[in-house]
Parts: sequence; structure tokens; C-alpha cells
Amino acid sequence: MAEIFEVIKKRRSVRKFTDRSVEKEKIMKIIEAARLSPSASNRQPWRFVAVADKELLYRVVRESLGI
Repeated sequence: MAEIFEVIKKRRSVRKFTDRSVEKEKIMKIIEAARLSPSASNRQPWRFVAVADKELLYRVVRESLGI
């Protein structure tokens, strides 16, 4: 329990990002970890979308937000 508390105390919020792309392998590992996470009654209701193209990303955001 103490280890978790230390991790929580040391957490940080990143507010400055670089323009560098994340490697596809890392994205796939993150998605796999999320996919394997527990859900209520093992329903696994989530959907994941990974977008690499910036223009497509902006379009998805605009459409999702209705703007």
C-alpha cells in the first residue's frame, strides 16, 4: 500500500507536449493493456481508435464534438 501512495504522491500532469510521433509498437502495447483490463461482468464495452494522421485526427475530433 505504501508503494502505491508513493507513486500517487510523485505523479505529474504533463502540459507540454512535443510534436514527436509515438512508435506503433508502443501504441499497440497500450491498447493491449487497456483491452486486458477488467470490466464489469467482463462486458468489455470499450472501443479504441488510434489515429496517426494529424488532419484525420482533427477531423475525428471535430466530428466527435459536433463542431
